[in-house]
Amino acid sequence: MSVSATSLQAQVQSFADSDARCLLPVDRDREIVDVRMADWLSCAQALQSAGAHYLDFLTAYVHDDDLDIVLHVGTNDLRQEILVRSHLPAGVALPSLISIYPGVNWPEREMAEMFGLEITGHPNLQNLLLPKDFDGAPLLKSYALTARVEQSWPGEVEPGDTRARARRKPLPPGVLAAWIEESADRHDG
Repeated sequence: MSVSATSLQAQVQSFADSDARCLLPVDRDREIVDVRMADWLSCAQALQSAGAHYLDFLTAYVHDDDLDIVLHVGTNDLRQEILVRSHLPAGVALPSLISIYPGVNWPEREMAEMFGLEITGHPNLQNLLLPKDFDGAPLLKSYALTARVEQSWPGEVEPGDTRARARRKPLPPGVLAAWIEESADRHDG
């Protein structure tokens, strides 16, 4: 099936969210379309029907306190490709695309595991990397980097600087002051 030069863009324009913000730079060879989460499945189905059978990737990234989901698909000859992005507010479940693009099996499992997403309609959301009983979502900015509390942080002193400093000791990235106090209490008591 031959895909016309504008068919992928035309298929998703009806789903485009005119109020969405565009944070990613748009290059000359790739269209980025923001869609409403309510249209996520319909948009993916329209792209598949328009000839975008090649799934490149599905991922998420943290923006403020919420997540943005990004799908990159294209035609099999890669003459056309498109990035579809949707904003996923906290606490909202992501509908699975596995019935449309079976190759999203592992990316959806990884997003559920690493971002703590609830993905509806996925047949097998078992962890890929973390133990079953792991508590937390390591790729969220709110996740505590506990190893930095227990061990000294190499960046707290400049290399070769042996002078004691009178200023307040900086906290390692991802560590809250309360965790430092709790750790000190455990080691003192």
